[in-house]
This record gives sequence, C-alpha cells and structure tokens, in this order.
Amino acid sequence: MADVSFIKEHLKADSFKVTNFSKREIIESLSAKLVQAAREKPREFDPTPFVRTFESALDELKRVRKNFQRKIDDLEDDEAGMERTRRKKMGQIHGAFEGVSHAFETLESQIGEVGNTAIRIGEQLETIDRQRTRALEAKELIEFYMEFNAGKSAKLEALASSGPEGEQKSAIVLRRLSAIAKDVDIPGTETARTHIERFCEDMETKILDVFDKAYKNGDKATMKHCARTLYDFNGGGSSVQLYVNQHEFFMSRLRLGDSLLPAESYFDALATSPTPPSPEPQLGRLCNEISITTRQEWQVISSVFPNAGSVMQNFVQRIFAQSIQTYVENSVRAAGNESDLAFLRCLSSSHATISALVADLQKFDANTIAIKSPSGPALANVLERSFTDLFVPYTEGARYTDRECGSLVECFEEVLEPFRNYTAAKKSPTKKQHKPLLPTHAVLGAQSVAQLLNIGGTSMTEKVTSDNDLSLLDAASLPSADVTLKLLSIHLEAIRRCKELSAPSDMPNNIKIIFERLLEHVGRSYLEMSIDMFMEAAFPHDSKITSEPDVRSLALVAVANQVLQLLQLHFQNFILPLVMNFPAVHRDLVVVKNHYMSSVEARLNKLLEKQIDVIQKWIDLLLSKQKRTDYRPKDDGAAANVPSVTQPCQGICDYLRKVCGQASKCLTRDNSDLFLGEIGTELHQMLLEHVKKFSISMSGGLTLAKDLASYQETVSTFGISSLSERFSLLRELANAYIAKPESLRSVIYEGLLGRIDPALLAPYISLRADWGKRIEKELFVRTR
Repeated sequence: MADVSFIKEHLKADSFKVTNFSKREIIESLSAKLVQAAREKPREFDPTPFVRTFESALDELKRVRKNFQRKIDDLEDDEAGMERTRRKKMGQIHGAFEGVSHAFETLESQIGEVGNTAIRIGEQLETIDRQRTRALEAKELIEFYMEFNAGKSAKLEALASSGPEGEQKSAIVLRRLSAIAKDVDIPGTETARTHIERFCEDMETKILDVFDKAYKNGDKATMKHCARTLYDFNGGGSSVQLYVNQHEFFMSRLRLGDSLLPAESYFDALATSPTPPSPEPQLGRLCNEISITTRQEWQVISSVFPNAGSVMQNFVQRIFAQSIQTYVENSVRAAGNESDLAFLRCLSSSHATISALVADLQKFDANTIAIKSPSGPALANVLERSFTDLFVPYTEGARYTDRECGSLVECFEEVLEPFRNYTAAKKSPTKKQHKPLLPTHAVLGAQSVAQLLNIGGTSMTEKVTSDNDLSLLDAASLPSADVTLKLLSIHLEAIRRCKELSAPSDMPNNIKIIFERLLEHVGRSYLEMSIDMFMEAAFPHDSKITSEPDVRSLALVAVANQVLQLLQLHFQNFILPLVMNFPAVHRDLVVVKNHYMSSVEARLNKLLEKQIDVIQKWIDLLLSKQKRTDYRPKDDGAAANVPSVTQPCQGICDYLRKVCGQASKCLTRDNSDLFLGEIGTELHQMLLEHVKKFSISMSGGLTLAKDLASYQETVSTFGISSLSERFSLLRELANAYIAKPESLRSVIYEGLLGRIDPALLAPYISLRADWGKRIEKELFVRTR
C-alpha cells in the first residue's frame, strides 16, 4: 500500500504555487523512499511499489484538480456578478455626467446672451458718448465760430495761452474752424472766415518763431512741442521746411558754391589719360559727409517730429536735389566741355560713388530707421527714386549708348589714325606719302588688357617682324597686336561703364550695341581692310613674276590670327558673362561674332591661296630655265662626275626652305601642314610633267636622280608623311634612267615602282635616250 499521507503532503496546492515549479522534482520526491529501499535490498527490480505509489499520486492529483476547478468556477461567478454591478454604476455615472454637461451648456448659453447684451449696451454707450463728445465739440466750435464772426477771439486766445496742452488743443480747434470756414458759404460769415485765417497765420508764425529759436538753441523739448502742435494744426509742413532750410549742411553748401567742383586738372586727366583716373575725392568727401549727417539727423528728427519718417524723406530728397544733383550737373557739364570720353568717365565715376552712398543709406534705413518707425523702412523708395532721377537725363533712351558709341569712335579713330593716314595716302598717290608712328600711349593700354587676357611674353607682331619679314611694307598698313590691345582696352573700359550706367533690363542690348561697334572698327575698318590692301598690293592682277616672291603674307596671317584670338578672349572673358542669362541677346552676339570671324578667315584663306599660286608660278618659272643638256649632256663622262644638282633645282630647294621656315614660324601646325602640303603636292605634279619634257641619257639620269633626291630631302623638312611617300616614288623613278637595259625590268617590277601599273610608267620610261622597240617589247609586250 502506498503512503497516502506522504503523497498528499507532496501534492498539496501550495506545491504548485511556487515560481520554479518542476515536475522532475515532484516525481523524484514521490519515489525517493522507494528508490532508497530498492538499493538497500539488492534483488530483482520490483515495479509494483512504484506503480502503486504513482497510481495513488494520480488519484490525488485528480482530486486537487477538481478542487482547483471548483475554486475557479466560484471566482468566475463572483467576477461576473461584480462586472454586472460595475456596468450598472457606470451607467448611472454617465447619466449624471450628461446631466451636468447639459446644465453647463445651458449656463454657458445664458452667460453668452448676457455678454452679448452687455456688449451691445457698451457699444450703444460708446456711440452715445461719441455723439455727446461730438455735440460738445460742435457746440464749442460753434461758440468759437460765432465769436470769430463777431470779430473776437478772446476765448481761443485764452485757451492757447493756458499752456502746452491748451496750445495744442487750440491748434486742433483752429484746424477744424478753418475747414468749417472753407465749407460754409453763408452770407454774414465773411468776418469769421477773415478772422480765422488771420488768427491761423498769427498762430503758425508764433509757433514757428518759437520753433526757430528752440532750433537755434538746441532745445529739443520745445522743438518737439512746436512740431507736434503744428502737425496737429496743418500737418507740420512749415516746421519741416524751416528745419531743413535752416540746416547747417545746406547753408554751408550754398556759401561754398562752385568751389566744391574738382580742379581743372582732373577734367584734363579724364580726357587725356589712357586709363580712367582715380575718382575725384570731392564727391567722395561729400558722400561721406552726407552719410554721417544723415545718421546724426535721424537722432534729432526721431526725437522731435511725430512723423519722423516723412521728415527724413524730405531731408534726403533735399540732399539729392540740392547738393548731389548740383555737384553732378556741374561736374558732368565741365567734363563734357572737354570730350565725350571725359563726360562718360565723370558720369560713371559719379554713378559708382553715389550708388555706394545709396546702398549705405538703405542699410541704415533697414537696420535703424525701420526699427523705430512704425511704418517700416522710410528711405528705401525715396533713395531709389532720387538716385534714378539723378541720372535719367544722361541715360534715358538711347542717350547713353549714342554718346558711348560716339566716344568709342573718337578713341578708336585716334588709335587708328596712322592706319587711316596710310590708306588715305594710298588712295592719293600724288600726295607725299609718309610713315606715321603708332601713338606711344597705345602700349600702356595694350599691356593692361594683355594682363587681363592672360597674355604674356613677346607679341606676335614683334616675333614676326624681328626677321624683317615686313620690312618692305609700311608698319601702319599692317594689323598690329599692340594696336588691337589698345582698342580692346578702350572697349573694356566702355563695357565697365555700360555695366555701371545701364539699367539691368537695358544692359544686354547696350552691350550688344557696344560690341558691334568694336567689330566695326577692329574688324571691318581695320583688320579686313588691312588684309584687302595687302592682297591688292602684294598680288596685283595679271602681274608677271620676274623675281623671287616673298612670303610676307604668312606674317600677316600670323598677326591676323592673333588679333582674332585676342578678340575671342575678350568676348569670352568680358562680354559673355554679362549676357549669359539673356538667351536672345547671347545668341545674336555669338552669331555676329562668328560671322565676323568667318569673314576674316575667308580672307586669310584667299590670301594663302594667292600666296600658293605665286609660289607655283615662281617654281614653274625656275623649271622653265632647265636646260635640255642637263639630263642629256654631250659629254656623258663629264656629267657623271658633277656632284651638284642643277641650277633650277638648287633655286627651287632654297626657296622652298625659306617658305617652310616662314610657315613653321607664322602658321599653326595644322595650317602649316595644309599650306605646305598643297605646295608639295603641286610640286610633285609639276615635276612629273617637267620630266616628260626631256630625253634622258644614263649620265643625265644621274643628274636627274640628284635633283629628285634634293627635292625629296627638301620636302621631307615639311614633316608631312604623305608627301614623303610621293617623293620616294619620284626618286625611285630616277633609277629607271640610270639602270642598264638588262636591269631595267627588275627596277620597274620590283621595289616601289612595282606598285604602279606599268602602263602608267611607260610614258616616263620612254624618255630614256636608248629607248627603242626592243626595250619596249622586252619590258611591256612580254607582260601582256
């Protein structure tokens, strides 16, 4: 039998409540005694005690589970009853809350109705009070008016004499009486109107006298009272005018008069200096004084006048109208008497200086005046309008661009005067021709622009003319990089003035107009005309060549290319950035610039073509001097021992070396290859035709081989591979004239000549002195 009490002790309810409950521990505790007993009595294992113990444990566990289930059922029943009770109470509480909420809404509605009633009553009381006040004021005004109509003013005088508040109130009464006197047109009221006007004048004069004395004595409190009284009386315009008119800044300017203008030397410098002189210090000092005065006066104005912002506007307008405008008009007029360039330089310098002043005052307006003024910034619009109006007479419409273009033409013509004199002399050959020198001041402007364009070292003009390539031509007739730099310097100054003086909306079109003026003078009236004149002088129509032609045109091409490069750099660095955001103007400028450059390049191409044609004619002339005995001498033995080339060959090779050297120096690599390639190709063709004119003996073939080898060597200095191959074949052809008849076949069908159709070689092989039917049959008939 199992120990029931032992099992109940281990399987009681508390054993299952522990947090670390373990089934293994329960089983081990139930079987611990049985295991111990089995170990003490060694024998065959008997499971019966274990089975009985665990059966009893299972019965006990079932009993414990029933007890637990019963308790759970009881707890669930209790919980269900409590839930029903809670829901009932919540329903009661919700009903009570709804009642309270409804009562609160009712109370709130009643309070709102009471409030609205109170507001309506208050508004009605305010209306009644205003009406009462107006009635009293109207009554008082009628009494004052009737008193004035009777020719008396004792009551108003007493009010005005009662103190500051009474004086201020009397000013308000007078303002209203003045309005009534103007509106009322009833017979018998003329006396009132006359007396009111006289009293207003006397009162304003009296207050202004007090304001004037206080202003001179620095009594800001009295000034403030008077300004406030006059503001209530008639807007305070008279006090503002008195304050501005009596200001020391304007009084001192009136006393100084024309002494504020710059010295005459400054206007002379504006007209003659190659670069704009430094801004005139008088205007800078004036603007600095205005900036300081404006800040100081704001302290006074803001503490004295009730409408400080409006007073400050009047003060600034007076500064621009009297001080700045007078200075600008006088200085610009004096500069205009010198020249358009002086006028524009003075105008641009004044514009930049005054623009800086306007920006400074606008900053002061935003950071100081706007903070204290209830209406915000007071000066921004006035400053912008005054600044614009100041320069409108000079920049409105096409006034600026017309004057700028006129100045550019004058400056350009001054720089191009030597060139113009030369062209005029060429057109009038009866007049004495001279060679005017370039202006010495041109170099200054050229160097400044060269630095801006990142160009250094020796100019192309100096590089080309160092070898006296252009010594036979007048320097004034040829384009010059130095002159071009001077012209670009003048134009760059004009661009900066345009950027300074033009409105943002007008600037792109103005830049376009100024750039087109540059192309007109640097391009069509200078560079293109110079090229045309050179071609006309160097390559006259139907001219015969009697002496070795020079290649001065290559030097001209080099300088012209540099002029185009300078113009392109000028366009990229100074024009494009200003019009990049305006697509229409940008597109038009690029088209105009490209069209001009294409026109110049077309002229240069035509120039090179004429130069190539002249070179060909000279080579043809030299070849025509070739003697028939050069390639078929009477004494074959003596000819074979002559080591030198023939005279025409020597002349042609020497000339081609000069051409090659000049082309390498003056032309770019690509242009040089095209130029020399054209000459080399034509020379090759001319030599092929030249050889056909002679009968060539074996000893003459040696001379021909020497000539062709010299031609090949000369052309190889061109550095063009296609030409080298052509002349290698030509030199190989010479071997066909020095080979013995039995070796001729191998010469023709082997080596470089083997690549050519024998039928094409036949006309050249037939020039051999020993040519006959046997050789022809041997070489060509057999192969057919």
